[in-house]
Amino acid sequence: MSRDRKRAMGPMPWRCLFVLVLGCALSPAFAQVLPAPSDRLCTAGFNPDYGWFDVDAGRLGVLAFPGLLHQGQCIDITSAPLKVNLGGMLLPLSSEIRYSHYPYPTWAAPGLSVVLAEPALCEDYFAGGAGEATWNFAIEDANGEVMIENLRGVAAFRHAVTSGVSRPVMVASYGSTPWLRCFSGLTANADLHPGEPGESMSLFANGFEALLPNLQVEFLTATGDAPLASDVIEQAIGGEVSYLVRIRNVGEGDAYGVRVREFVPEATALLMPTVTRVACIDKGSDGSGNAACTNGMGAAAFRQTLGSLAPGEQRDFLMTRRSGTTDTGPGQPLALVQVAVFADPAVTEPDLADNSRALHIRVVDE
Repeated sequence: MSRDRKRAMGPMPWRCLFVLVLGCALSPAFAQVLPAPSDRLCTAGFNPDYGWFDVDAGRLGVLAFPGLLHQGQCIDITSAPLKVNLGGMLLPLSSEIRYSHYPYPTWAAPGLSVVLAEPALCEDYFAGGAGEATWNFAIEDANGEVMIENLRGVAAFRHAVTSGVSRPVMVASYGSTPWLRCFSGLTANADLHPGEPGESMSLFANGFEALLPNLQVEFLTATGDAPLASDVIEQAIGGEVSYLVRIRNVGEGDAYGVRVREFVPEATALLMPTVTRVACIDKGSDGSGNAACTNGMGAAAFRQTLGSLAPGEQRDFLMTRRSGTTDTGPGQPLALVQVAVFADPAVTEPDLADNSRALHIRVVDE
């Protein structure tokens, strides 16, 4: 079966499963009224302010209810609570795990693939080792696009029937380093300004501790002179929004192998509102650059490899994005944009909460 055919068929089984779980539950109305717990989907990271809901004929989107959502008051997206353990994070799946012979170009043996149900970004830093070709394992994002074509080092795959959780079992040479790291786009954003950068790490330092990196993602105004006032940015119908994404090392040691990734909803059959990548400008390390990014525009996902970042070093990208909705109501589903930064986990990073951040686009009448 072709990839296009599989993707076209994807949402229908999910909708059947969702209806099976919900029964006669209705989709939440577009108003600032908290829906029943049975209308919110369980996700990897609890967030008291916004959640993942079935908002329109089986399509998923973010609805905001600041401070009103409660942990555990949600349902699983599939009739069996299917999840996959990736890097210690339990990410819900939108459908059953798929076994196939040759669905991906570089596979030389049969393997498994999973499709995530929620926005998330993952990166794999494992360089390889004995037995790494024992099993092929692919991870697709919530758009149905390949995020990791073949997770290196998978020796076997285990599934717990009672919990619905599957996890890859790694080869012995994998060791204890968390080479795979994932961030959910629905996790509550970290507070980036509780004190001075590096304060928590240096307060009791006596000169003998290892100097560790601490990468951070921040959204600022398009001019880069102030953080955005909130995690929601407003756009006129048919207009666009521009903001600066700053990747910074606020730690005291070098970060190596730094990669920056972005998720925007593109799958019209499953996710809404969709987001168009209008433009991306690489502003460089001092904010004076004006070169078009190598990707992050049109159909090309934003994927940047920055190399090393020294303490205090940063890199700025000016993003222009457009939400596809025309709904301007107070309870409209919000378009979600997630940006995450990764570094080689062989060097410990003490604070990962600020490595991923989500921004939401609200459409207004202007």
